[in-house]
Amino acid sequence: MSPIFSALRPLNLLLILLSQLVLYFFVLYPVFAYTTIKLQFANGHFFLLSLVTIIICSAGYLINDYFDFALDSHTLKKSQLKSRVHYLILYYALFIIGLFMSYYLANYIGQFNFIFIYIFAFIVLFLYSSWLKSTVLIGNIVIGLFTSGVVLILLLAEYKAIGELGELDSSGQTELLSIFSFYAIFALLVNVFREIVKDVEDQENDCNFNIITLATNCSLKGIKSILFLILLLIASLVTYWLVTILDSSLLNKLIGMVLLLIPNLIMCAKLYTASDQKDYQTISILSKVYMFTGLLFIVLYKWI
Repeated sequence: MSPIFSALRPLNLLLILLSQLVLYFFVLYPVFAYTTIKLQFANGHFFLLSLVTIIICSAGYLINDYFDFALDSHTLKKSQLKSRVHYLILYYALFIIGLFMSYYLANYIGQFNFIFIYIFAFIVLFLYSSWLKSTVLIGNIVIGLFTSGVVLILLLAEYKAIGELGELDSSGQTELLSIFSFYAIFALLVNVFREIVKDVEDQENDCNFNIITLATNCSLKGIKSILFLILLLIASLVTYWLVTILDSSLLNKLIGMVLLLIPNLIMCAKLYTASDQKDYQTISILSKVYMFTGLLFIVLYKWI
């Protein structure tokens, strides 16, 4: 795998793309399929919106590696580019490309505030890489909120159509907002969990470079308690949504419990016995799988 391709974290980008594809085509689009309400990002413009999202996230990874260049050189990271400046060149190239695409989309729908959302996203990721990730919990929460924003941007993009839907089919609007809200909070919590786990993985190197994170300022026992609390919050969210909010068949609720609660229990068990870096790497991978099972449930829920 080429260094540039590795630097873009293709698996992470794939998960981001899948999140938007599933939520748009399995949740949002079907609600409007049999109405006269026109979606602003239909006719292929949704894919352009997703591409802009991918550009923002890719640029975020590049600027993060730019600031981590010395650390990655110390740890002999195999996917590292030869020169630090290469990351900066690619970063600004993506910013300019994405800016033109954002301008086109904003002009197409007549909402030029979308350009400011694009610029704001770039500023947030720059601040995260240069400063916020070297703080206790703040950087972790910022990434969680950003991941949640990847989901919510679809609602913002189609807010006019969703508003009109409320007058025509309030139950359809309620279900749509329920699924989006659930997955946005789910994504937020899972990614905060994963970011803390990654901090534990990087604890030794962060200490060597005087990087401040939760892992370098808290005992492992304390970090485990926080991670268990997040998993408990996720399990509570899932249970409440499946039992109280989701209006669905018993089969769908059972599938939801299998896909959304069993992975949670597996991570709890793995976290309880975790003692070295390899264990936390496994937990980090499991958290990515958890995001995928969440998407899989949404697909099955709308399909069955």
